Amino acid sequence: MAALREVTVRDIWDLVLGDCRPCGGERGLDRQVEWVTALHATYPLFPELDRGHLAIARPEVARRLDAQLTLSYLMRELARADAAGLVIDEAPDEEACRLADELVLPLFAVPADTDLRALEREALRTLLDREGQEALYAARWRQEYQELLSDRGTVAVIERLADEFDVQACLVDGAGTVLIQSARNGGHMSQSEHTYPVAVTGKSLGTLKVATAERAPALLRVAATQAAEVCALEMIQTCVRRETEDQFAADLVSDLLSASADADSILSRLSRQGYDVTPGRRHLVLALASDDETVGAASALATSFESDLCFCGRREGVSALALGYQDVSLFLVSASPSSSDQRLRVMLTRAAEPLIARGYRVAVSRVAPDARGLSEAVHQALAGEKMGRRMKDQSGPLFYSDLGLYRLLLGLRDQAEVRRFYGDTLGLLVEYDREHNTELVATLRAYFEQNSNASETARRLYVHRNTLNYRLQRISEIIGLDLDSADTRLALQVALRIHFLGA
Repeated sequence: MAALREVTVRDIWDLVLGDCRPCGGERGLDRQVEWVTALHATYPLFPELDRGHLAIARPEVARRLDAQLTLSYLMRELARADAAGLVIDEAPDEEACRLADELVLPLFAVPADTDLRALEREALRTLLDREGQEALYAARWRQEYQELLSDRGTVAVIERLADEFDVQACLVDGAGTVLIQSARNGGHMSQSEHTYPVAVTGKSLGTLKVATAERAPALLRVAATQAAEVCALEMIQTCVRRETEDQFAADLVSDLLSASADADSILSRLSRQGYDVTPGRRHLVLALASDDETVGAASALATSFESDLCFCGRREGVSALALGYQDVSLFLVSASPSSSDQRLRVMLTRAAEPLIARGYRVAVSRVAPDARGLSEAVHQALAGEKMGRRMKDQSGPLFYSDLGLYRLLLGLRDQAEVRRFYGDTLGLLVEYDREHNTELVATLRAYFEQNSNASETARRLYVHRNTLNYRLQRISEIIGLDLDSADTRLALQVALRIHFLGA
């Protein structure tokens, strides 16, 4: 009699035999099971034995009938009939285990007090209604995981799954960031990894990854699917909270950047978020950004950096508030009235070192004497971050107070007269470079950086002195200005800085 759908020996092991591991013949675990038959106490021992049958036997009963009916004899007969496997109620000897491997006949030994008739019924029930059996397990695990989630959160769900199946499990968000990883290793991560989608109403939130030493057993797949669904409920709530927080942060930053926003209302909102706006405290703003960090990783890093800021600034009584704005993470920093600019600078440099080592840009505003200066500080931090995008090899935080002439140009670069000045001084040279694929603008910049020293400039550019002289002459001809004039050199240096800002 054929099963309603394909069920393997491995499935019977998962759904019926539980913790009972095979004693041998593991290469045959994927054999299809057609039926389950038990050994009788009279001849014939297996009246309905056929190909694909899983045999359940009490070897002691066979030996009582005939001393020659040893376990090895039974196994050979089952192999000759192409049976799917054998379950016995006694521990086999080493010879039987080796024979099971030789015959590729899965051999299981259940405890001696096992009710083999009940085991037979359970195996048949699984064979005929595998989906029903799995549904019962799924319902049990779902209830258990929901209770764990309610009591101890998502971490407890992941740990329970890992402990029960001796696997390593981790929960990953949609950006690929590992949110939770089980403490249990199990030595499986390099062996075989299985993934289960974490989704709600078709919306993908991430993945539950499970590492095992072999193919994932059926019950693990059932349990992991339930764990993923339960985790999805928590993750969707987290996403909703995060979206709400992100919108709040974006609105708050927009108001800080707006000249018409009500200052008292902004300070009240900041205070409700736990940010210290007590009169007399000093404030500054950091802008943190990277060109290649994922959203999920950046969010996790922002939380970590906020904690690092407070730790490094504990001497200065620092409190911080992280706010996301477009592709930048802003950190509002409140320090005690006694904090000097120099001490704050040292503290911020130390806190930012790990981020800069990872390729982040960190820009810092001037220190504001009170919370009402936060609006200007946000402008300064964002302007400094944009400036940092054009700089290479940033070795430390970019402090707005160190920008010198660039501070003036950042505020003026959008004005028509500044654009006209840039076009009249450097515009023709930029256009010439673009059309002729030359580097005269870079040559001029290097010349000024070397204080108009032609020999040093030639060495820096790795060109002959005569080549440099030719280039300088060609620059003078193109722009129509005398490079020997102090006023011309000043105007061109200002224009180069405007160019550097992306005019």
